[in-house]
Amino acid sequence: MSPVFDGEIQFESKLPLHYQIMMIIKRNIASKNILPGDKLPTEEEFCNTFGVSRSTVRAAIGELEEEGMVTRVRGKGTFISKTKLKRKMEQVYSFSHQMDAANLVPSSKLLEFKTIAASDGLIDLFGLEQNDPVYEIVRLRLANGEPLLLETSFLPVKVHPTLRAETLETASLYDSLRDEAKILPFIAEETYESIAFEDAICKMLECPRPTCGFYVERITRQESGEAYELTQSFMRGDRSKISITLQQDIYTFNRSID
Repeated sequence: MSPVFDGEIQFESKLPLHYQIMMIIKRNIASKNILPGDKLPTEEEFCNTFGVSRSTVRAAIGELEEEGMVTRVRGKGTFISKTKLKRKMEQVYSFSHQMDAANLVPSSKLLEFKTIAASDGLIDLFGLEQNDPVYEIVRLRLANGEPLLLETSFLPVKVHPTLRAETLETASLYDSLRDEAKILPFIAEETYESIAFEDAICKMLECPRPTCGFYVERITRQESGEAYELTQSFMRGDRSKISITLQQDIYTFNRSID
């Protein structure tokens, strides 16, 4: 019997039947009774096991599909989706630590590491002098061996003059900045733009062509407000999920209850 059936419907509950089925599937995913790539039972099997209608099953699967937890493949069935890269928009993060938190194995392929003269835009951003050197670092970021991000990072050589390519092949850039340059990220500003990837990007990220994803630009600053990193990334949309925490503005809230 499929492990997704590890659960029971409570017909006397006030919770909708489709919601109960959805939660049974989610619990089995969380407990790893079912794994990414596993095929879900058919609608008929769900109906026979739980004693519900096809419309109830379709509603449950539909909501899971909207959340990106399952994927329907025409003519083959419905499958548990691969874990997505989840970015929480409430704290500064590093890719390596983010993957560790998601129980995924992070790795990077260093595609380019060189020193270049700062462009006018980088001079303004980092507060540099004309022709001050900056690092240009191009990396392919992977989770469990699957490409998720193509990143190009720029940072002034003066903030970490001992940075080496070998370091980036085995360790996190943020860890190296913290341990060797004593620089900690205090705040990061990110912008996301939905774009259609060019064929070259699709090839690098091993995703279908054509496909859409995100172009992400990130500026990281120290507590002083000084910017020290600009990263431009292409992020796979089919393997990413963004989580945003919103908080009531205290001044507005206080005014509303006075």
